[in-house]
Amino acid sequence: MMAAADHGGPVRPGPLRAADGAPRPRRGQRHGSGYSRFVRLMKVGLMGIAVLLVVLVAIWPQLQTVEEEFRVKFASLKGASVDQIEMINARYFGTDEKNRPYAVTAARAVELPEDRVQLDNPKADMTLEDGWVMLNGDTGIYDKTGKTLLLTGNVNVFQDEGNEFHTSTATIDVEAGDATGDEPVQGAGSFGWFTGEGFELTDKGKRFKVTGKSKLVLTGVEAQEGR
Repeated sequence: MMAAADHGGPVRPGPLRAADGAPRPRRGQRHGSGYSRFVRLMKVGLMGIAVLLVVLVAIWPQLQTVEEEFRVKFASLKGASVDQIEMINARYFGTDEKNRPYAVTAARAVELPEDRVQLDNPKADMTLEDGWVMLNGDTGIYDKTGKTLLLTGNVNVFQDEGNEFHTSTATIDVEAGDATGDEPVQGAGSFGWFTGEGFELTDKGKRFKVTGKSKLVLTGVEAQEGR
């Protein structure tokens, strides 16, 4: 015989079971452990941010002082504090009183006192009334105020007519288009060749004069006309 059900009190539902009979967790218990871990991580993260803010507030005045210190030091630098002002592939351009252009170029330029510039491999190009003249050397000193260029070491002078001469020093007035030198000079052109103890290039480069003890050998038209 089957026993009758006891209806003396409320019936409590038993745990839910899966198909295989194993009890299943209630809905509220599925993510309990993951949520607790998230809460703990958030607490740690917020505490770390709070500590970082406290540290920044504490050291901020020191950071501002250091920044201001650097700013003052850089602002107080003067020209005398810099050893050299150097320029690569330097270019200086100008025009003479007749608006004819000239240029002084160099592979390297170093600023010197009294508005002068030391040049490596300098070259001066000057446009004349009916041609041009170019001078170069190993080194040079360019006076930006007086517009003069002192060339030293393997100085070469080339004219558009095909004349050229070589010496060891030359002083050039780049605005006037004139040049002079008092060291031994030698050169050649369509007329022949010459040697001398110095030279003068005047009248905007039109006239060339060999100074001191000199020698001229005519091999071109002038020599034939003199026969």
